[in-house]
Amino acid sequence: MKKILLISAVLLMLASFGSAAMQDLKIYSGWNIIPGGTSAGQINDSKVFGNAKYVWVYSPLDNKYYGGSLTVNGSVNGTSLPSNLYSNDSYLIPNEVGTGTWMYFSSPITLTINTDYSNSSSFLEKKLFKGWNFLSITQAMVNSGLNLNDFFKNCTLQGVYAWYPETQSWGNNAVTNGAVSADKLTQTMVGMTFVARVTSDCQLSGTPIVPNAPQLPA
Repeated sequence: MKKILLISAVLLMLASFGSAAMQDLKIYSGWNIIPGGTSAGQINDSKVFGNAKYVWVYSPLDNKYYGGSLTVNGSVNGTSLPSNLYSNDSYLIPNEVGTGTWMYFSSPITLTINTDYSNSSSFLEKKLFKGWNFLSITQAMVNSGLNLNDFFKNCTLQGVYAWYPETQSWGNNAVTNGAVSADKLTQTMVGMTFVARVTSDCQLSGTPIVPNAPQLPA
């Protein structure tokens, strides 16, 4: 069993928050899906590492989990994601911005996440692997003015599910007739996580909407 150090991609590294945009993320007792690629501020090591017990990162390429139990100093006793497994950076890979990571907490806490992390638009054109993908709503997604249907327009969806940590259960499949909600993404959704199953590799479509200029007089 390896002892691997947690990195900021799994949320727990403290960040300098200065003028950054911060948003509270409510954590429940039990399993929670934490947005990948984020950093947390206004918390301390003992609050997180003494409370978080397990971490698991899903790898869609080989359909398995990597991780293990957490120690009080923030290291993991378990298996690490092979460094050579994901060589194609055009794909959305585990722990990147826009993904999600399982973490188990012994009691409820509130994490304050830095939403500036997710303002990069490069994530919006990444590819998904066939099968299950852990995803999270980022600031760039909200800024684009698009909805989830827009992002998945190049993909054939089999299922989209949200995890409800307050009840420790999955919600219903959000896919109806191959589509998901066309509601506009809002600021309060940043950091929300879900899993999506696609029938084959596909590319997200995150080109922001650019409105046409008003028509000239008749």
